[in-house]
Amino acid sequence: MKYITSLLCVLCCTVALAQKDMASLDTQVVDFTTKLESRNIDVYFTTTRYCNGDIQMFVMPDGSKCFSKGAYAATYIVWEEDDETRIKKMDNCGAFASVALDDNNLFNYFKENVKDLQNNKVKPYEIAQTGGGPIQRTEIEDCHRKYKFVDEATEGTQEFKPFDLTNSAREQNTNHEYNQALAVTTLEGMMDKAIAALESNAGNKRL
Repeated sequence: MKYITSLLCVLCCTVALAQKDMASLDTQVVDFTTKLESRNIDVYFTTTRYCNGDIQMFVMPDGSKCFSKGAYAATYIVWEEDDETRIKKMDNCGAFASVALDDNNLFNYFKENVKDLQNNKVKPYEIAQTGGGPIQRTEIEDCHRKYKFVDEATEGTQEFKPFDLTNSAREQNTNHEYNQALAVTTLEGMMDKAIAALESNAGNKRL
């Protein structure tokens, strides 16, 4: 009984730390976007990416080590300033320097499709039913995407799993065609490329 009680305490502490970790990241993002808005930059979007169970460790600029205490999460903030599209990364362990992208395609797509991005939501991966009951799906992915789209006085959010956009399970996704036609699906692919470019940019340094 004593062992079980100790184990429960450890689990509860782990959950609390994970929640605090994500809350800390959210606070960083709010602080930064508030500063953007104070400079009259009120058109931007953010996206947070994480996979439950993914824990990472980093060596910080001062030589200390930082562990993600729960799921490792990274948020990317995208905005336009001085006719450049800029992107900034933040994660559980702090912030990185902002970097200018090579072109404005990403931000232009966001502006052109902002209403669609705000209002048209991804549908979950669903499968057809046979024999009066659901077909079991064997593939399980626990990665997540969170988007926030800000266009002056209007805001919209999206939350989904990358798996929802696919048709890769044994049983086909009945929402695949619908999801593929959404603006956020195109934006997700564009973000993949932007993040890859950011990670290879020498200016993407942890602060």
